[in-house]
Amino acid sequence: MSDSNTSAPIFQIQGTLDDELQLEFAPPSSGGAIYITEDDAVSSPVTQYRDIPFEFTTASMDHLETLDNLSFFPTAKQPAGDQQQYQSKQKQMTASPLSPSGAVEVPVKEGWDSVFSAAYLSFPSTANPEKIMTSLQNALTPFDCTVRIENRWTLRVSWLCVAEEIAFSVSLVQEQGHSRLQYEVAFRREFGDEAVFLQLVECVRARCSDVDMEPLFFAEVTLEPWLDAKQELKGRRYAIADTEAAQLIKEMNAQLDADTLYEVIKVVKNHCRHRGNRRLFLEVDRSGFAQALKWMLADSEVLARFAVFILLQYAKESGDDESDDIFSGEAAGLGICGKPLVSGITSNLAGMSVSSYAVDYLASMSQTSAGPGATDMTKHVVSVAQECPDTVFVLGGYSQGASVTDISIGIETTLGSGDTIPETLSSRIKAIVTFGNPLKLTGQTIKSASPTYGSKSFEFCNTGDPVCGNGFNVMAHLTYATDGSVKTAAEKASTLVKGSTRSLRA
Repeated sequence: MSDSNTSAPIFQIQGTLDDELQLEFAPPSSGGAIYITEDDAVSSPVTQYRDIPFEFTTASMDHLETLDNLSFFPTAKQPAGDQQQYQSKQKQMTASPLSPSGAVEVPVKEGWDSVFSAAYLSFPSTANPEKIMTSLQNALTPFDCTVRIENRWTLRVSWLCVAEEIAFSVSLVQEQGHSRLQYEVAFRREFGDEAVFLQLVECVRARCSDVDMEPLFFAEVTLEPWLDAKQELKGRRYAIADTEAAQLIKEMNAQLDADTLYEVIKVVKNHCRHRGNRRLFLEVDRSGFAQALKWMLADSEVLARFAVFILLQYAKESGDDESDDIFSGEAAGLGICGKPLVSGITSNLAGMSVSSYAVDYLASMSQTSAGPGATDMTKHVVSVAQECPDTVFVLGGYSQGASVTDISIGIETTLGSGDTIPETLSSRIKAIVTFGNPLKLTGQTIKSASPTYGSKSFEFCNTGDPVCGNGFNVMAHLTYATDGSVKTAAEKASTLVKGSTRSLRA
């Protein structure tokens, strides 16, 4: 081929129903253009199908909008709205932050998006875009979702449903080809259980009926009981047999692949929402069940989250004998935080006589021993104060031990009651230290709840701690002794004690 014949090559396919396709390079015909572009439009080689007015191109993405507006029937009359959009060739885009308004317009749903949008859950709306987004956010609020707004018209949502994480997005786009402004609200699942996701979307749509052109009139605005972690599952339909419980415990401790193990533990987690099932797991193999939960707590974040959820189900039965000794806390003694705390204070108060006392109480998941523990702490402080007039005190506790401390200084809790330290001894209590205090779950702290001891208190609660922070990171509750919290507490408590010539009792 000469240079003159290849200046504007076209890759042309010719054929009939009876003939094989013949491929050849040829210059464009003089008057047979199928589609004419403007000077600055598509200019790269194209593929032409004879008798079919359609093109594919390798042009840059900037020219794809022109192709989106291409009609398969060039002789047909296009709607006025489509002609205006074609003539303007303007996309609605995010305005520059440097522009005077800095406004963010609703993005337009392009032709390419239409091909894939059918795969997503969505609903149409003609309401004001601001109202649509507000309605969506309000609809998500009751489900305690974490919502992040992205480019104003997209919501990135993370949701924990019965300790399982579901992530999805909700986006708003403007549809084309309507006589009035119309929008599409699309829900796209990123990961997580699809059945759970579908249930949540139905609830959200039911709560957005004021902006939904196709409202789900018979959809519930609340989740079904099996998806609401706050609800106890009741009835025989949720009960399992002892043979199934034994088999599940066996599988929990078996060497299974990660995916299979996840599904097994997920089933156990859900079964533990039924009171009868919880008792059954303990009856058939208590030690095996406890062993499985212990290794789960030290495993991945997902399995640790499941383990904490299971433990919280047992904690509901705080007044039942069955739950008192399911999983004990620490052994008798100062514990994992108490020992390094006393050691740190002793080092910081060189030259002073420092001694310690381990309060007598039974650490358990139910925390029903916090009251008796407070009584024992109070008796010890009163006794030592009487025998040793020059002795001052530092009170402290970790987890349930923190609850013991709360009650002993007169703070009312939901974990029981016990004797409190007399107000006359408050001046001799120099500091109070707590780690992972359940009191914080009620919205209180020692600083806010005790005018007498608030200024002397040092409270530590790690982010994600399920005991004090309503989280699901068990390791956050187990690392106070190693993450610097105990060391800091010892330094601050010692500072308040220094200057006293008295001996210290911790």
